[in-house]
Amino acid sequence: MRLHFRSSACIVVLLVMVLPGLARAQGSCLNLDGVWQMDERATLKCVVTVAGATDTYTDPLFAAREVTISQLPGTCSFRYDPGSIGAGRLVQYLRTQVAGTIAGTSVSTAGGTLQATPGAQLLEASFTAHGQASDTSMTLAGSGVHKLRQTVEGGFIADLTCLLTSTAQFSRPNPNPAPAIRATQPVLQAFLGGDRISPGTWLEIYGRNLAIQARDWTGLMQGNQAPVSIDGVRVNIDSKPAYIYYVSPTQINAQAPDGIGTGPVTVEVVTAGGRTTSMVQASAFSPALLTTPSFLVGGRQYVAALFAGELNQGKQVFAGRANLAPGASFRPARPGDILTLFAVGCGPTNPGSPAGLVTQGLRPLASQPQVLFGQSSADASGYLASGFVGLCQINTTVPNVSGDSNGDLPISVTIGGIRNGQDLFITVQP
Repeated sequence: MRLHFRSSACIVVLLVMVLPGLARAQGSCLNLDGVWQMDERATLKCVVTVAGATDTYTDPLFAAREVTISQLPGTCSFRYDPGSIGAGRLVQYLRTQVAGTIAGTSVSTAGGTLQATPGAQLLEASFTAHGQASDTSMTLAGSGVHKLRQTVEGGFIADLTCLLTSTAQFSRPNPNPAPAIRATQPVLQAFLGGDRISPGTWLEIYGRNLAIQARDWTGLMQGNQAPVSIDGVRVNIDSKPAYIYYVSPTQINAQAPDGIGTGPVTVEVVTAGGRTTSMVQASAFSPALLTTPSFLVGGRQYVAALFAGELNQGKQVFAGRANLAPGASFRPARPGDILTLFAVGCGPTNPGSPAGLVTQGLRPLASQPQVLFGQSSADASGYLASGFVGLCQINTTVPNVSGDSNGDLPISVTIGGIRNGQDLFITVQP
């Protein structure tokens, strides 16, 4: 799953819901990357001046070949090599590389100028083109002036001013193959890996052809509102649009919308290549505590619990025995310590906080969490965390307990009568 530490000490980076309100990214545009069939028809009209005498000639030019358009992921810029253009086998003009930009369905390019043949001096060259594009077709029409000087028979100097006009048609098969959600473990809740979800929780969808490229929501926030589409990829849960954090060919991370039903609900992925569906169990609550694979040590999965005092000072110290995992600071918890846990699937708040919005201020959970250290109940309070989308923060006080010989004991949370389905441990020492 993609919810992971980039540094195991960096809790904020782990939480994929972290983001400020940002404007729409420039990189939201058509994806032209790939192999295209190009058919180009052009005319080269030249005025030639030699020893004061002027003549005009016109050459029809054409090219038909495959070209590879390279577009950097997340950008609206592309390049391709147009190759040579000529009239049959008699005249073949090499051309420079083309650079283009995309704005909506409009495309503009520069480059593709003719290169001088041996013995000729290119004094000036320009060529620009404009057109329209879609996922499967593109048309570019343009023109440009070329000025050349060349020594001809008799030692005379020939000055040429040429106007190149061109129309190029590009086509390719649909680059968006039909998406397919996988059959085994198709939809999993974040942090948990279980096949149950709830309104406002985060989930992961696995399959193939789910997107053309990997991209997250960076730059796609509208104020505090999360996007419902990335690069044309959408997710519907129980026929309601979900909020999308990340898409890739094999995985989508999304937040379930409010108002979904309970019991089996349909998860649908919609792309330019088609639609695919799967079923998942939904309930009003589906709590899951934050952890990470790097906290799986000695066959035990430890919860990502932070000491609240240090967290309030901008420090990140996890509850656990010293050196539990590389790259993070740990110390055992003690009775009376206040810890901060993070979770998803915690249900509604009071007052309400709609799914898909960055939470403003702490919003108390409508159903407060019950935290157990082993079999001992702990004081706890739960909120939607401020500045995040769909992230729960649970503050709990370690009760008077102690663990096994290593200080380890199980930790669990129950919200709305539903217990988290994880087998997690924490280290508590006197």
